[in-house]
Amino acid sequence: MVGDYGRIDEFRNRDYPGKTGFGFVNRTFHPARDRRDKIYFHIKQIKQKYPELAAKLDAGDWHGLTLWYTIEETERGKQIEDFWLKAKEIPNSTALEFRRMIESGWNNGGPKNDMFIRAARDLLGGAEFDRLKAKREKKKTGQEKLLSPKARMFGGEQQACGDNDQRGSENLRGRIVLFYPSVKSHHEIEKKEIEARKKVVERIEPAIQPKEPAIPKIEEPKTVPARVRQIQQFVREQQISDLVHFTHLSNLENISRHGLISRAELEQLPQESRPYFPDDERIDGQRNAICLSVSFPNYRMFYRYRLQEPEGWVVIVLKPEILWELNCAFCLENAASNNVRFVPITERKQFSAFESMFTDYSEIEREKLNIPINYPTHPQAEVLAFDPIPVSYFKAVQFPSFKSLEKWKAIQENHSMISFVYNVQYFQPRSDWPHWKNKTNTTYS
Repeated sequence: MVGDYGRIDEFRNRDYPGKTGFGFVNRTFHPARDRRDKIYFHIKQIKQKYPELAAKLDAGDWHGLTLWYTIEETERGKQIEDFWLKAKEIPNSTALEFRRMIESGWNNGGPKNDMFIRAARDLLGGAEFDRLKAKREKKKTGQEKLLSPKARMFGGEQQACGDNDQRGSENLRGRIVLFYPSVKSHHEIEKKEIEARKKVVERIEPAIQPKEPAIPKIEEPKTVPARVRQIQQFVREQQISDLVHFTHLSNLENISRHGLISRAELEQLPQESRPYFPDDERIDGQRNAICLSVSFPNYRMFYRYRLQEPEGWVVIVLKPEILWELNCAFCLENAASNNVRFVPITERKQFSAFESMFTDYSEIEREKLNIPINYPTHPQAEVLAFDPIPVSYFKAVQFPSFKSLEKWKAIQENHSMISFVYNVQYFQPRSDWPHWKNKTNTTYS
C-alpha cells in the first residue's frame, strides 16, 4: 500500500476558469524529493463519501482541510484511491500501514514538521504519541553520547595519529636512504630511524593522553511562561491554524517586502509614501496595533470597505504562532466597541481574554451558531498585534479572482517566501451570518 496524509493544496471550483471539479493534496510521509508531487483528486470521489465536504469545496471553503489517503497509479499519474477525514475512520489493516510509516519516520532521526506531528497524534492518540516521542528522544540522546568529543578523541583521532606515525616513519626511511650513502652501517641508519620515531611520538603523545573530565555545566531549565503554555494548548484544542488580515492590493507590494507594520509607524512616512487606509478614524484608539482575525475575516467590516472600493482587495493568511510569540491583546468583539475599548489593554492581553472569544456572547449561545470550532463566537472578534509582523509569519495571500491573481503575478517580481493563490473563501460572509444580521449589539461612541 502507498498512502499519505496531507492538506488540500488547491481546488478548482465552479468559479475557476476552464476545467473545474478537481484539486490536489500535498504529502507528508514521503522523502523530500517526492513531497512536491501533489496527488490529484476529483470532487465525484468526495461527493460519494463526504457530501458536506464536497459542498465546502464548491463554496471555496477548503483552506486547511486535511485527508488521510491511499494512492493509485493511473495513466494520468498519481491520484487518490481512497481517503478519510479522521484516523479513526481508517480500516484496521490500512491504519496499521500508516502506523508503520509514522514509526519509521520517527526512527530515521530527521526533523518532524507540523503536519507529521499532527498526523502522528491523530493516528496514535496522545499517550502513544508521547511514548513514541520519548523513545525517539532517548535514542537521540544515546547517539549524541556515542559521538561526544571525548569518544571522537579516543577513536578517530587516535587512529589518525597512528596513520601519521606510520606515514612519517616511511617518509623518513626514504629520506635516510637518500641522505646517507650505502656505506653507512645498518646500525647507524636504524639509530636515526629510532630518533626520528621518538620525535614523532613526543609530538603526538599529548594529543592522545586522556584529559581530566570537564565538570558539566548545569543549565537551569528554560521555563515557558504560563500564558504562553495556555495559549498554545488552547490553539491546539480549538484547531486554530490561521490568522487573517485583509488589505488593499495597492499596499501589497510594500507588505510583501517589509511585512505588516502598525498604522502609527506608517503615519511617520511622507504623505506620498503612505499606504491606503480604509479606516480614517481608527475609533479603537490603538494606532500602534495591527488588527487580525482568527480563522475568518471580519466579514461585516470587510464588506463595508469593499462597497466603498469594490476592486483590489486581498486577504493575508498568517501563522497562529503570532498569538504567543508576539505581543498581542484579544477582543471578544470589535476593538472599537464600547464593550471592548474601555477594557484596559493589560486585561485584554491575558489568556482569559483570548479564551472568552470562543464562549457564549451575551444572549447568543455559541452551540446554536453551528460554526467551526476554530471560529470565534462573535464575527467581529479580533486580535491586536503590537509588534511588527515579519513576512516569515505569512502563509499565503488570497485573491478573489483568477484574473486579479494573474495580473499581480505578471507585473510584480517573485516573492519566494509568499504563496499567492486564488481562493474566494474569505471574500464571503461567515456561515452563521443570518444569526447576526439583525443583532448589532455593538455600540460605538
